[in-house]
Amino acid sequence: MKTTLFAILLFVNTVAFGQAKSQDKNFSSSSKTLMLSYDDFGPQVLAHEFIGFQWWQWDAHGDADPKTKYDIRVIVFKGISLETVKNQYPINQKLKIDFRYASYAKSIQYLDKIINQPEGGLDTQKYTALRSKIVKYFQAKK
Repeated sequence: MKTTLFAILLFVNTVAFGQAKSQDKNFSSSSKTLMLSYDDFGPQVLAHEFIGFQWWQWDAHGDADPKTKYDIRVIVFKGISLETVKNQYPINQKLKIDFRYASYAKSIQYLDKIINQPEGGLDTQKYTALRSKIVKYFQAKK
């Protein structure tokens, strides 16, 4: 009985893990978009005003367990409309695909604010590196 239960749980985890991975592979950066992780923009306490809370945007609140992780991607875009970006990267509640959209200009503005705020006690090196990554990515796409 224990072996059967273990086999069923293992199968369910494998199938669920495979689906999540294959869904993630359906989306990637393009010449006018850069896909990043929510965590790239800092902890929720810092990033929520810019890209929303770090739980599914269709839920009123996050899980009570602070260890729960939500796979939320941030799409930084330049030279393309928000409407086009939303069509390229659609949110799908059923499949738990959650994107946040941030223009290039707003992303740089957000990062500059963090980098130039020394009283925050943050290690700004992470945000400086992210800013450089975004700038270089879109410079190379001219």
